[in-house]
Amino acid sequence: MRSFLILLLLTCLLLSACKLFEPLPTLPPVLTLEPAAPQTPFQTPPSAPPMEGANPTSPVGAEPQALASPSPGNSPTPETPTTLPAPTQPQAPAPTSQPAGPPAPVTTQAPAALETWNGVPLMPGASGGVEELGSYIYTVSADVQQVRQFYDREMVNRGWQIFTAGEGETGNLLLLYQKDDQTATIAILARGGGCEVRIIVN
Repeated sequence: MRSFLILLLLTCLLLSACKLFEPLPTLPPVLTLEPAAPQTPFQTPPSAPPMEGANPTSPVGAEPQALASPSPGNSPTPETPTTLPAPTQPQAPAPTSQPAGPPAPVTTQAPAALETWNGVPLMPGASGGVEELGSYIYTVSADVQQVRQFYDREMVNRGWQIFTAGEGETGNLLLLYQKDDQTATIAILARGGGCEVRIIVN
């Protein structure tokens, strides 16, 4: 037992002596740390103003693209302005034709002396003869008595008989003649420088 303990002690001493003579491990070089320089805050460089014609949505720093010039064949055709029609003014209604009135008296030249109208002679020199509403009117350069003498003579020569005669206050005369079943009325009206003679035959 004692021998075992001594042997164990010697073994421990031997192991300790072997460790003393082992080479020391090489230490890594010591790094010298230098203080780091203070970091400046990151600043965003100001963006350059967009160039004329550049696309505003293109990223910063992108090269501006040349604008495509329109080719002559693809150039847009300018729209022709539409000319609006000038406002038309409302036209006045065309005048309607007036209803036809009574027929205008037809002026005819008095026939020559001893010519008749419906069998009644006309005094020579008669003028302005007109047929109106079943009567015949003309003028003559003679006084009332000269016209009466003409009809008293010529009416009898043509078969007419005096029926009655009347004279007005102004000197006008009204002569009535009969022939068979016909009646002729002759009014002699004094006018300036002559007479107006009206003849009606019924």
